[in-house]
Amino acid sequence: MHNEELVTDKTFFIMNDGDVKTYYRSRLIDGQIQILVYDRTSITGVTPLNTQNLKTILTEYSNVYCNKLKGFIKFLYTDLHQQKKDLLYEYIAHIWNGNEIKAGECYDEDCTLPEQFEAYMQELIDRDARDPDVVHYFHAVYCEQEITYPKYSEEWLMNSYY
Repeated sequence: MHNEELVTDKTFFIMNDGDVKTYYRSRLIDGQIQILVYDRTSITGVTPLNTQNLKTILTEYSNVYCNKLKGFIKFLYTDLHQQKKDLLYEYIAHIWNGNEIKAGECYDEDCTLPEQFEAYMQELIDRDARDPDVVHYFHAVYCEQEITYPKYSEEWLMNSYY
């Protein structure tokens, strides 16, 4: 793993299998640093990261993140407009920008948008479209954690496990 600042709830580890883990904290055990990530299946809500299966690290607002996500959003725009899915693009863009009100207005126009979003992301994963690491990240953070599950955070951890 390369040296990069880890930021709680903002650093994401993309594993070799495409799974995306969200950074929670680090701790020192017997002189070794252990990275903890959120885990919905763990009794405590966190588990140690297996760095041997780590493929990519993305930290929100870093230069690498900004460049990759700008490119991905441009790709989404082009791809969805070619498929004449303008409302789906608008919905995804509002979710990405954190505008729940506007995303809700899109949903009011077509209540199948969450299912379309999930199916579209799965299609991108299946066809290995664009940058697979960014697709997996976007799917986990902006599709799963905005539509299917609550977003990982300290608040989620406290409400779910303590």
